Amino acid sequence: MVQRIPLRKRVGIVVPPPNPAVEPEMRALLPQDMAIHTARLPFQPGADLAARNRSMPGQFVESIRSFGSLALDAALIAVTGPNYSLTKEAASKLDIELAAACPGPVARASEPIAEAFAALGLHSITLVSPYEPWLTERAQAYWFPMCRHRPHDRGLPAL
Repeated sequence: MVQRIPLRKRVGIVVPPPNPAVEPEMRALLPQDMAIHTARLPFQPGADLAARNRSMPGQFVESIRSFGSLALDAALIAVTGPNYSLTKEAASKLDIELAAACPGPVARASEPIAEAFAALGLHSITLVSPYEPWLTERAQAYWFPMCRHRPHDRGLPAL
């Protein structure tokens, strides 16, 4: 006999097409009575990482809308890279559009991470990036100002 867990809440998660990690990570992090529904950002054949990162913010709202009439209690855009180059004005406009597209709150992944850092009182982070140097530099520019300790390069080789 299959044991059924009554669902308390529904969360929609938007992920990049090739990302296999988000769904199992969210399942491990969220309560078992929370249903997880996933939408993938559009696949862009031939587009390099820079082009994909430039285009993703424009796809966030449609990806949230792709859940249709599924009554989400909250949604998460589970990608950080495109957020690094958004101006405060562009991020604010995007957040307003996302809020209008979902009945519950919507977060872009970089925001709750930054809020968790602040809530935990973190003074430093270690950034390990598998990405191209230009994206790692944007990540450093985004995350390191939140730290009291000055970052330094440990000379790790690029992979």
